[in-house]
Amino acid sequence: MPDKKANIILRNAIRLKKIIKPNKCDKCGLEFEKRKIAGHHNDYRKPLKVLWLCPACHTKVEEKRNKKIQFKIGFDKRRNKTKGLFKKGFDTRRNYKGINQF
Repeated sequence: MPDKKANIILRNAIRLKKIIKPNKCDKCGLEFEKRKIAGHHNDYRKPLKVLWLCPACHTKVEEKRNKKIQFKIGFDKRRNKTKGLFKKGFDTRRNYKGINQF
């Protein structure tokens, strides 16, 4: 839920005019309506430090983030299965054999 808290803090800062929302994308530099520019958090622990991105750039950045997260977790998107310890052929009984035998 840190992402939700960061978004609320950012929204309140904009509403109270502590932060001014630009109308330019930080990544591509194109101008848009202010309502179309979105604040992207790289680190949710710093809720007021955001990149202001247009919809296209925001989608690209989020896709990159999701790929990194899936790689860290070990989720195989094509097969809808988890990789790593639970892949076919891994037998925990075989690998820990003898530890609990007295």
